[in-house]
This record gives sequence, structure tokens and C-alpha cells, in this order.
Amino acid sequence: MGRNSAVSREARRYIVQQVQEKGVVTVGGVAEIVRQYYQFDPQQSFKQDVERYSRRFLAAQKDSNGDRTLIAVKGEPGVYIDLDHCKDPRRLRKAVEQLTDRVNGLEKNIAKGRRRIAEVEGQLTFDDWNKYLTVGGLRL
Repeated sequence: MGRNSAVSREARRYIVQQVQEKGVVTVGGVAEIVRQYYQFDPQQSFKQDVERYSRRFLAAQKDSNGDRTLIAVKGEPGVYIDLDHCKDPRRLRKAVEQLTDRVNGLEKNIAKGRRRIAEVEGQLTFDDWNKYLTVGGLRL
């Protein structure tokens, strides 16, 4: 088991396998599987909760236009800069690089999703499409 993981590598593989087999999953469904393997450490959980709250607090800081002002610095875990006030060009570049990486990742996922839509729409019959909508909980 990894140093920071409450679930063993084998359990994670099993969870991924279940997700791939089903194609559509819910957080609750995955949580049911995770519960079987989860090893809870209260001290580690408290530390993670405090850090998660702190990251969310920092990420939620916005200017008067509603734009985020604090951005994580790539390669410096836990370090954020204020885009409006930072005077360190290296950290500014790293923050922009971090944002660019996120955008590039989203663009890849968007393209992958669009390809899959085209693939599925080209393959499904009308009856299959109705089953997909019902099973996926998307009944319109």
C-alpha cells in the first residue's frame, strides 16, 4: 500500500476494473466498494481535512471581477501566489504553466468526449439509446 493511500494498490485496481466494466458509475457506488477496503487513520484524516480546507480557502479568493487571484505554483506543493501582487517572475511563469497544463488537460478530455459521443451515436440503435438514458439516470 502506498505511503499516502488508505486503500491498497490491489483494491484500487479492483475499483478501476469495476468502473470500467460498468461504464457509468456514481460516487455512492464507488464509495460502497471503497468502504470494503478503506483503512481509516483519524490523525491523517484530520491533517488532510485541514489541508483540504486551506487549499479550498486559497482557491476561493477572488478579485472584484470574480477572477481567482491566488494560483498554485507548479512544482511547489502548497505554494500559492497572488497574481495581482507577486513580483517573482519565475513563480508567475510556473503559475501560468500550471494553469496552461490544466487547460490542455481539459481540452484533451473534451476532444476525447466528443470522439466518444460520435462513436456511440454512430453505433447505438434507438432502443439502445433509450436503455442508455434510463440506466445512466439521464431520462429526459
